[in-house]
Amino acid sequence: MEYQDSVSYPFPRGWARFYPDAVDEQVEVCDRMNDGLTVSAQLRYYGAVQLEVTDRTGPDIFCAKQNLDIPEDTTVSLRVCVQNLDCTAWHDGVS
Repeated sequence: MEYQDSVSYPFPRGWARFYPDAVDEQVEVCDRMNDGLTVSAQLRYYGAVQLEVTDRTGPDIFCAKQNLDIPEDTTVSLRVCVQNLDCTAWHDGVS
């Protein structure tokens, strides 16, 4: 999912992905603008945010990643936030 606003259009300020897997899961977030703002991915399950991964490196080739182990078939929600701006809506998935 991407975070995009009228200032960054047509490019996203950042994006995040959730990768479900049978062994462990991964959350990845990428800052795509050289604006000094931190982009974060928040992963929610069991009714609360359980993980936040941040990237502030701008449009370089590296993104921030975090592995975790969630029981299979757990409902999760992911959103992207940009420092001092806003967050996207939650997007649901399953581990």
